[in-house]
Amino acid sequence: MRSKSAHLYLSGSTWVAVRRGLASAVWGVHGDPSSGDWAQVGRSLVEAFGRPARIRLVLSTRLCPCLVVPWVSSRFTASAVRDHVVDAFLHGPGVTAASHRIEAVWPRFGRPILAVAYPRGLVDEVAAGLAESGCLVDAVVASLHPVLRRYGTASGCDSSLLAFAEDDGITGITMDGGQVTQVETLSGWGGGLEDAALWLARKRFGFEDDSALRWLATGDAPEGFVGKTISVGASGSPVSPGHGVLAACA
Repeated sequence: MRSKSAHLYLSGSTWVAVRRGLASAVWGVHGDPSSGDWAQVGRSLVEAFGRPARIRLVLSTRLCPCLVVPWVSSRFTASAVRDHVVDAFLHGPGVTAASHRIEAVWPRFGRPILAVAYPRGLVDEVAAGLAESGCLVDAVVASLHPVLRRYGTASGCDSSLLAFAEDDGITGITMDGGQVTQVETLSGWGGGLEDAALWLARKRFGFEDDSALRWLATGDAPEGFVGKTISVGASGSPVSPGHGVLAACA
């Protein structure tokens, strides 16, 4: 039987899967991704998409610590840039070489370096559970990467903000000259610094024109959003923002 490729989105509270060419989604909830029944999820994918399935695992950005590291002129080789990025992660909380697989995006010369730390334990646990049903995880990516590839250069502004809803919060990507300069995540439903409307109001002051603020419509924009809303072009109504993320980048 020919292998079928599916996208599986995983957030801190939900999972959503779609297969290219199918508008419908398979989805479910879990209390904690590190304790999810991924073998059962694999069986659900086989039932919906057929066996075996090749899986592209898309992790919410909140599950993957991100850093934007300044360029250092004395570190210009691939190995030196990687060491620079790893050092930056290791000086912060929660990430070690053993706990996370760190990947850097090679920048233009002199520009900041975007790096993402993928949680090894979670990825291995999900892959092992899915494999029980013959589903092979052959790619792992944080949600911001496919979103950036498709929508990151579409603002027409030197500086811009691209924000979108996920199933476990909101991701905001600040860009300058086509390069990422900051990645922020917030729960979206908390108070204070976690309040999405207040966060967007603060971000608004950093740009000369409201057209630089873009909301990718994986979910409803926070109240009072004044920038440009970008449709994800999904067929029908997404079952959740995570489904919208897959529709935006699948």
